[in-house]
Amino acid sequence: MNQDKNLDLLGKNVKRFVKKMKCECGGTFVDSKTDFKGLSVDCMVCRYCGRVSFDTSHIKKIIDLTSLAKKTMKKRKLISVGDSIAVTIPKKFETLGIKIGNEVSIELAGSNAIKIEF
Repeated sequence: MNQDKNLDLLGKNVKRFVKKMKCECGGTFVDSKTDFKGLSVDCMVCRYCGRVSFDTSHIKKIIDLTSLAKKTMKKRKLISVGDSIAVTIPKKFETLGIKIGNEVSIELAGSNAIKIEF
């Protein structure tokens, strides 16, 4: 039991360390999101100067997302499902956690764009 408690404390210490990373300007980084080649990705941003930084886990996710985007960026036709309009999503997107039955949020993103989040 003590060992589990120590591991938990170690995890908290690691999280505290990541949150206290210092920028070259002396500011601290906070978790955020940024646009990278049209993809919304996780990053860290300096509270003081706004510098964007990525750790290795962020970079791995960017590489995976970029690869997936290249494989799946194709035009799709809208289809009719009952009284609704639908678009099919490639099965490869399951790697992002999309599953049949999941709820998604849809919002207008411009005069010719919509945004879907899950």
